[in-house]
Amino acid sequence: MQQVFLQEVELEATYFSRFFTFNKKDWEKLSRKGKVSHAFIAHEPRTKLPENVISYINFGEKSLRTRVGKTCNMSMSSQSREKSKDFFGWYDLGEILHSPIYVPYYAQYMHRFTLANMPIVLDADFISFIPKSKTETLELKALLAYLNSNFNRFYIETHGRATGGGMLSIEVNQASKMPIINIKRLKKRQLKRLASLFDKLEEETRRIEGADSIDHLEKLQSIFDEIDIAISEFLGIKKELVKRIQNVVKILSERRISRTHKARPGTVKGEEEPKIRPPKKRGRRRKEEFHRPLTRWME
Repeated sequence: MQQVFLQEVELEATYFSRFFTFNKKDWEKLSRKGKVSHAFIAHEPRTKLPENVISYINFGEKSLRTRVGKTCNMSMSSQSREKSKDFFGWYDLGEILHSPIYVPYYAQYMHRFTLANMPIVLDADFISFIPKSKTETLELKALLAYLNSNFNRFYIETHGRATGGGMLSIEVNQASKMPIINIKRLKKRQLKRLASLFDKLEEETRRIEGADSIDHLEKLQSIFDEIDIAISEFLGIKKELVKRIQNVVKILSERRISRTHKARPGTVKGEEEPKIRPPKKRGRRRKEEFHRPLTRWME
């Protein structure tokens, strides 16, 4: 029987996809900084819940309110769960599915496919991947090397949806159709080579403190090239074609990212200066918080 627990989670997509792995030290670092680091998951009927958990649920029904002023149990999603046979009540988020690989829906420079080295909860900013059969860590790392290669980037750049601001989005439908290598058919030495290249990529990414900028990605380019070469040798792809794929990915990426650069207002002027200028944006006021920390019910 599944136990009620508080699962560690960090909800900021930027840090979740900054590296190519996420581990407990990453979570501890975020927790020390005061980031949101716990999620409430209770996939059990009320009769089997501990008293402190029931107290927290009662708090959500009486005091804790949503942005529109309703108590938590009266929100649309909570009401839907209350009526569903798949949930034990409005508070229940459902069964937990363990996923070792995830990727953000949106990315500015590159979709980083990440290995989760600890149980984490992902929000709606990510797509998670669950293997259909038992997969060893060596196989997962080999697969991740491919997913972060220029072969897969070529698919994402050509099938993803580019936004007006230069971001690139990959939807579940597109992700489910990604052509990938069959890691079950690779030889042991091939798996080890790809896995070691993924480890090398992650180690260098940690050293330069992230792969979330153009400058950092350029520093990692030589490792991406090594991964591309290894894959091409396993699949019998000629080096000339690999170079063409790499160049196309670079061109498509640069063209998309160029949209992020806005023209300066004074660059092109008409015959008359504009008499009305847009008002300056004021900083947002910090809203008063009406909630209590989840950790209160952990004691």
